[in-house]
Amino acid sequence: MLASKFLEPLSRIGVVWHRRGIGFYVFEVIAGDNMHEALLRLSRISELNAKLFIVSYENRRNEYENSVRNPAFSTIRNKCKFLSISSLTKIFVLTSLWRQSIEALQLPHISG
Repeated sequence: MLASKFLEPLSRIGVVWHRRGIGFYVFEVIAGDNMHEALLRLSRISELNAKLFIVSYENRRNEYENSVRNPAFSTIRNKCKFLSISSLTKIFVLTSLWRQSIEALQLPHISG
């Protein structure tokens, strides 16, 4: 069954976000885990039209860049991005502040 082809590997991913009309966003969070293993999990869903992210500490960016060059990850190399935990925190704070600041405008297409 086609659905199980994607659902089983997706169940092993850290965070999967989907919204109808927008698509899939997949985040594999690496703290003490193995970068190679995380990239393998993402490569198992490479046929899914999704934006892929490795989320980790900034000091692991070089490890990510070196690992993703491995030929085994050619299917995700151009789809996958590294996102540092500090950048993700900044995005969250700025987005929260932005939402609070426009709340008074009551724009239905922008809110929640």
